[in-house]
Amino acid sequence: MASSIAAARLALHALLAAHTWPGTQPQVTFGAPDAYEEQEVVALLGVQAPDEEFAALGAQRKAESYLLEVGVKAHDPGAVNAQAVDTRCFALAEAVRVVVNANPTFAGAVPTTVLPAQVISQTSDGAQAAEGGGFVCFIKLLIRCQTRIM
Repeated sequence: MASSIAAARLALHALLAAHTWPGTQPQVTFGAPDAYEEQEVVALLGVQAPDEEFAALGAQRKAESYLLEVGVKAHDPGAVNAQAVDTRCFALAEAVRVVVNANPTFAGAVPTTVLPAQVISQTSDGAQAAEGGGFVCFIKLLIRCQTRIM
């Protein structure tokens, strides 16, 4: 079996795009948003730390692990304080976590032969004053995927 990275990315994007989001639906993108970017975005970004190693059990079997990056952005150009924007961005990030927890194999793209997919990191500087007014918040989530291949 080949690497599961491409299939996992496609499946996660489909799951995020189909999700019923709290409040308004954010723009869900495969890769960074294009020239027209909505005020709220959930973007499936890159892959970190891809690794393959021979598994302990089974002839010629390999274990694969990698981290999928998901970026979340909330921007309100009319906001007068950071709290509402920060709260909305973290609500969107929590919804990503809900999608991953409810679909730990990404619809079978990442078989749970080692561990189910899970969010292992969520980083943000919180809401900041935005250029042009209002506030913006960015959060990066890392989702660990581990499976056996070959």
